[in-house]
Amino acid sequence: MWLRLYLPSLDCPISGFTFPRRDVLFVLMPDELVRVTLDPIHVQRLTPAETLTALADEKTGWLVWQGERHMIYGPDGGDLTLCDHPCGDRMVPDADGVLLITDPDEHEIRQRIESIRLPAASSWLWAGFSEDGRWLVAGEPSGLQVFGHIPNANNMPSA
Repeated sequence: MWLRLYLPSLDCPISGFTFPRRDVLFVLMPDELVRVTLDPIHVQRLTPAETLTALADEKTGWLVWQGERHMIYGPDGGDLTLCDHPCGDRMVPDADGVLLITDPDEHEIRQRIESIRLPAASSWLWAGFSEDGRWLVAGEPSGLQVFGHIPNANNMPSA
């Protein structure tokens, strides 16, 4: 089961984001870079727009922060996202555009996440699991959603 984390509001629009590494992700906005720690939740504004252009390379799609490279997911690209979780969950869009969590064969719907929907043709959306399997992240210009994995949770409400 995936349970949504309530992050302190981030100014929109979002220009891009990174998937969590060691429970930290970065959010790029037109005027600043924000660091979001997920466990415990903490939002820290890092740098103004003037400095951001030196850190985020639009040509390569990487953000370099404190010597580490992070792939940026946004309107200009990203990479393949992890849609299969080690616990057997698989992320797929339903026919109506809502995100479903299913079994690996996509026969059993385990969870329907109404707040994540396929975008309009003129927009963008990236969704996937973090490499360590702790987080499901979906980002688009209007916001970022993060869900934590709750193993063996039965009869919990839809997200």
